[in-house]
Amino acid sequence: MTRATRSCTWPRAAGTRTRSPLAEPLLRGEFTCSEQPQTILTELLPIYLRTGRLDAAVDAHRRAYRAVRDQLAELWAVAVHLEFCARTGNEARGLELLERHLGWLDRAPTPYDGMRFAAAGALLLRRLAEIGHGDVTVRRPAHGDRPAADVPAAGLRADLTRHALDLAARFDARNGTPEQGRLVRELLDAEPLVDHLPLTPYARRAPAPSPAPAPQEDLEGVEDVDRLFDLAEEHWRRREFPAALAAWRRVDAVAGELSAVQRGRRADGEGLERLLTGDSEGAIELWRRSAELYAQGGDEESARSATSRYAAVLCETGQAETGLPLLESAFAWLAAHDAEPGRVVAARGRLAAAYGEAGRTDEALALLDGAPAPTEPGDLADQEMIRARILGAAGREAELTPVLRRAVEGFRASGQRVVLAEAAFLLGRRLAASEAEDEAAEADALLTEAITNAPADMAGLRAAAYAVRGGHLLARGDAGRAAEDLIEAVAGLTAEGSHHQAAYARQDLCVAYLETGRYLEAAETAEEALPLFEAHGDTDAARRTRYLLGNAQRDLGEVDAAAETFTRLAEDERADQPAVAARLLAEAGDLLSRLDKDATAAERFAAAAEASTAAGDPYGTVQSLRRQALCVMWSGSAEDGLAVMGSARAALAHLPADEPAALTWETALTDFDEARILGALERFDAAIASVDRATAAFTALDQKDPAEAAARLRADLLAARPGPGDAST
Repeated sequence: MTRATRSCTWPRAAGTRTRSPLAEPLLRGEFTCSEQPQTILTELLPIYLRTGRLDAAVDAHRRAYRAVRDQLAELWAVAVHLEFCARTGNEARGLELLERHLGWLDRAPTPYDGMRFAAAGALLLRRLAEIGHGDVTVRRPAHGDRPAADVPAAGLRADLTRHALDLAARFDARNGTPEQGRLVRELLDAEPLVDHLPLTPYARRAPAPSPAPAPQEDLEGVEDVDRLFDLAEEHWRRREFPAALAAWRRVDAVAGELSAVQRGRRADGEGLERLLTGDSEGAIELWRRSAELYAQGGDEESARSATSRYAAVLCETGQAETGLPLLESAFAWLAAHDAEPGRVVAARGRLAAAYGEAGRTDEALALLDGAPAPTEPGDLADQEMIRARILGAAGREAELTPVLRRAVEGFRASGQRVVLAEAAFLLGRRLAASEAEDEAAEADALLTEAITNAPADMAGLRAAAYAVRGGHLLARGDAGRAAEDLIEAVAGLTAEGSHHQAAYARQDLCVAYLETGRYLEAAETAEEALPLFEAHGDTDAARRTRYLLGNAQRDLGEVDAAAETFTRLAEDERADQPAVAARLLAEAGDLLSRLDKDATAAERFAAAAEASTAAGDPYGTVQSLRRQALCVMWSGSAEDGLAVMGSARAALAHLPADEPAALTWETALTDFDEARILGALERFDAAIASVDRATAAFTALDQKDPAEAAARLRADLLAARPGPGDAST
């Protein structure tokens, strides 16, 4: 298909046929040409969208764009993918493409390509404005006298629109028709074909539904204010915060004038709401006010309990010199006046936690140990969770598992699903790191329990549980199930804004994709994680992700890109880990050699030999020099290759003498490869002598396949040698 026949916008829906006969081999996986598959996939994009084959459209976009994104000659195809993003609710992805390729517009291969790209870019910027992001800026690279700058989207849109229409007018003037102008205006005014077409599995995943809430009384039928306060406080105690807030709001709807104590109870609810939104100071003021109102109403027990609450927040916000005495006083009063047991347990826990935060670990644990065991399973579980936090802050990790077990058991018995989710997650995460088979199985069950019980307002915990369970499954060899969990983790953590944690989940997901043969997904996932690690300065994670990316690129068939990735990674590793660098450079050399880029491959093998020597790996040195020699020969300089092979032979002297079989093997390989170079130089007698030594060594080592390969090489050398051949030579 020529460029002149390509429409400037999506073609109209055509008939009932959804596949071109020319595309059939590609779609069956039989077409391997390096250029045409992405062209056909790009042409199929609008057809897939018009016929509702959305998954196929996503796959075509991802595969085809990846193949053209580094080729200026394919600017027309980039424009098609830009339009695809603008019309499928992927404006953020489209903006990424526009910024990446905007500089190409100044070097457009043809005016048609420039017109197409400019119109698609203007469409995208229009869509960004329509969804409320018209104030973004776009990085426009320097060109000629124009410096690089971040330009407003509105101004860039006007420039692109004008550029596209000007080019269309020139086409129309030449052709004597208004067609190109009509098509450009049609594209500029195009509307979305799909509201949002997710491009990755984790983008399409909605947050997992929260478990069904525990049965609750219908608040619409409750008029008794004290009953509503009781309901709110019961939900508060169980950490069912949305239900508690709903009950307090029902109070606002039905209550008349409140007593001082009732106003104190309402201030309690307002304080909790402030705390849940991160307004600690607001919570402190409201709970201080509630304590005053309780005291005015003669309810000293409630006043002391409210004091304990705001004093705990004072300690948590760095005001322990004020908060700790108030905590001690409130707890002493409640314990001495036979207060409601739950309030005593809560005040003791707050004081113990404050001691722990202050580094007074022994006092904190003594306070918990010296009290009667709570009779309610939920109170006991609360106490054990506080103990766990104290032990964790003190670095006493070895003591945590039994404590968390008691907390999980207590929350299960009390039916407190919200706090059960947290305790199950903490215990499951600990057991997932265990090598004991029974604890590993228990970890799966606990993490599932955390996921199942976490409500909607604990999406972050659920996502973290998916991440841990996915990593646990991956470590146990179940990459398929791990990928599903890690997809949920990436989606949840990204939605929560936990981008650094999402990057680690992406890294594990990349491994899962690699292990299940999903190389395209692996490459894209690694590419998404890399900038996140780099932005956080997480060098080790970035290097590991780059290594995963190189493997994905290699297995995806992006051999040149994989070689570049491994080379760059080797440069990063060379100073600190020369052995790692040597392996990466050798891998890059292999890939480049596969592309017949033998001169560059030889450079990589030379660098690998140097790194192996620096790492104290004589085997790596010999092997890399031998491969370098062959690449030098294949690049057209057999004499130089023979000289490098001489270096490989000299390096054999550094192999350990106490490993004779290894020395024999490496010497035989050197003889075999040297025979190949000598044959290329038509030094047949020397080549045959060398291959004979290799054959004898392979035979002595009982290596039948290498011995047979050496015999075939000998036959080839004899056949190529001028003059009468003698099979017994």
